[in-house]
Amino acid sequence: LDDRENEGATIIGVCLRAVLLDERDPWKVPQICRDGIHLLTCAPRTYYVWLVENGSPARLHNILEPLLVFYLVEEDPDHQEPDRQIVPCLECVRKTVLSCARGKREFKELIFPAADDDAWRAALAASKAKAATDDDTKKAFDEARVHPIDAPRFAVRSYLFKLMTDHHAATKRLASELLYELCDKNAEEFTLRCGVGNAIAFLQVKNLMPLAPGQEDPWGR
Repeated sequence: LDDRENEGATIIGVCLRAVLLDERDPWKVPQICRDGIHLLTCAPRTYYVWLVENGSPARLHNILEPLLVFYLVEEDPDHQEPDRQIVPCLECVRKTVLSCARGKREFKELIFPAADDDAWRAALAASKAKAATDDDTKKAFDEARVHPIDAPRFAVRSYLFKLMTDHHAATKRLASELLYELCDKNAEEFTLRCGVGNAIAFLQVKNLMPLAPGQEDPWGR
């Protein structure tokens, strides 16, 4: 790049930082933020790393949350175009997670807070120990694995789990890919966190779980 192109790239980066990272009401996503998200989807990895260093994970989380609520919970008619609203934001979050270790670490803490993990891990260990000695408890324990291990009603992770079975293919794929990355591509952790019912289609696409005889590919490959 010559000096003018370097200067232009720097100006774009500074503008994106101003648009995305300035403090705002967390439940407002102004159009300029949405435009910034669309622009960021085309940015190289270096932009994402720099934005992570400037606090982008928390800000992107605050932008994503209301978009998910408007789409899934309130079913707001002005927020039912996933390709223009949810998809670009999910793509930016996924690229943030992929850009650097810090980006993944900070976003995982936002989606799966350590304190919440400690609580369900303790409960899971107790249930697992009881299931080892009681058939009825074991049956209930196994049936519960169909569902996410920890999905509070209004948590962002719960909305992402719901997107994994969304009718819109891109939102379903991006939500699944994001969660898989946050689980360090560990199929066991992914299945436990998301529930077998949500995880199975994605794992089959990744060839980590075989299709049953005669079963059609869930994503039509």
